[in-house]
Amino acid sequence: MPGVVYKKKGGKVFPPDWTQIGYDNTPKSTLIGFDYAVDIKDTWDTSIVTHTERYRDNKVLMYFPKNIDTTNIQTADRMFQASNLESIDIDLSSARTATAVFTDCLNLRDAIVHGLGNPDAPAGTLNNIANMFSNCRSLVELDLNLTEYSTLLSAVNLCTDCWELKEFNYDGKSENIARISSLYNAFTNCYKMEKLTVKDDLCEWIGCYAVGSQTANGCLFDIDIGSTSPNGTQATFRKAKIKDGSYIAIKKTTTAQDMFRECIIEPTSIIVVNPTSINASYMFMDSTIKQRNFDASVNVSNANGMFKNADFENANSQIDTLIHFENNTSFNETFYNCNIKTINAFNNRTFANVTTFNNMFYDAKNLDDDTLNNLLLALTTASSYTGTKTLATLGFTDSTVYPLSRFQALSNWTAFTTAGWSYN
Repeated sequence: MPGVVYKKKGGKVFPPDWTQIGYDNTPKSTLIGFDYAVDIKDTWDTSIVTHTERYRDNKVLMYFPKNIDTTNIQTADRMFQASNLESIDIDLSSARTATAVFTDCLNLRDAIVHGLGNPDAPAGTLNNIANMFSNCRSLVELDLNLTEYSTLLSAVNLCTDCWELKEFNYDGKSENIARISSLYNAFTNCYKMEKLTVKDDLCEWIGCYAVGSQTANGCLFDIDIGSTSPNGTQATFRKAKIKDGSYIAIKKTTTAQDMFRECIIEPTSIIVVNPTSINASYMFMDSTIKQRNFDASVNVSNANGMFKNADFENANSQIDTLIHFENNTSFNETFYNCNIKTINAFNNRTFANVTTFNNMFYDAKNLDDDTLNNLLLALTTASSYTGTKTLATLGFTDSTVYPLSRFQALSNWTAFTTAGWSYN
C-alpha cells in the first residue's frame, strides 16, 4: 500500500499487504487470519462448484479474499457456518442453493453478497436463502445485491438474531430484482435496527419481533407487502419499537392477532387490509401508543382484547374511525384497562353483528362523555346480541367513575333504555 514500508519479520513481510487479498485497508481486527486468506487465494480452484460446509467451524478463517472468482460456486449451503469470519464480499451469482451460508458467524461485522437470483445461473434456479445470516450477532452492515429473476426466493430466518444490524433495504415493487416470498422470522431480535424497508406484493410473511427495541428512537419501518400474494399474508411486530413516520401496510392478510402486541408505537400509519374482515384479537394489547390520533385502517371480525392494557400516552388520545368494527362479532375485553379517552369508531353499524360484550371497557376509566354517548346510541342497534343488556356487562362497574347519573345526563340515554338496555 502507498506510504507503507514493508519489512521482513520472522521470514514474513510485516505489516501484511492486504491488497494481496483484495482489501484496500487493514481490517479493523487482528492480523492473524491474513496468511490463511492468502493461502485460500493461492489455492482457489474454480473447477470446484460444490462448497457445502467447506469452512464450517473453521476458527482460523477470519478474512475471505475479495479478489478471487467465486462465480463458479453452485452449492454454498453452510459454507462459512460458525467460522470466525469477520468480513465478506462475495459473488454467488451461480448459486443454486445458499441456505445458512453464514449462520452462527458470531464475529461477522459486514457482508456484501452479489448476484443472488442470477437468471443465467448454470446450475438452475435459486429459490432459498433461508437462515443465510441467522445468529450473526455482530453484523452491522449487510448488502444483498439481488439480480433480476422471476422465481420467488424464500428468506425464512434471514437475519434472525442479528442483534447489531442497523439497516435492511429490499424493494421488489419498483426494482426489477428477485422477488421474496417469505421473510418469516427474518428480522426477529434485530434489536438495534434503525431502518427496515420491505416492499413486495408477493411476500406472504414478515417477522419483526423486537425490531428496534434497543434503539433510542426505534426503527423506521417502510413495509408494504402482500396485495397479490398467493396465500394470506401474515406479519408480526410484537415488542418492536416503531419510529415516528413509519408506514406499515400488510395486505391480503388473514389475521392480525398479536401483530403489534407489546409494541412502542410513535405516530405511524398502520394499514391491515383483507377482502373480508380479519381477526384482530390482542392486536395492540400491552402496547404503548404515543400519538394523539391513532389511525389504524383495519376491518375487524374479532376484537377480543384488541387494546387490552394499551397505554395511550397523550392525555387527549383518540382512536379514529379507520377502525372498522361493522363485521365484528366479539368485543370481549377490547378496551380492558385501556386509558384511551376518545373513540370515534362507534356508529349505528358498529355492533350490528356482535354476540358478546364481556368486560369490553373494564377498568377503562378515561372515556369522555362524547364517546359514552355515541356508545349508547350504537348499542341500540346491536340486533344480534342476546346476552345481558347492561352497562355492567360491558365492564362499567366502577360507580365512582361511571355513576348512573353520568349516563342519564347523556342525550342518547332515553334511546338506550328504550332499546331494552339498563345500567346494571
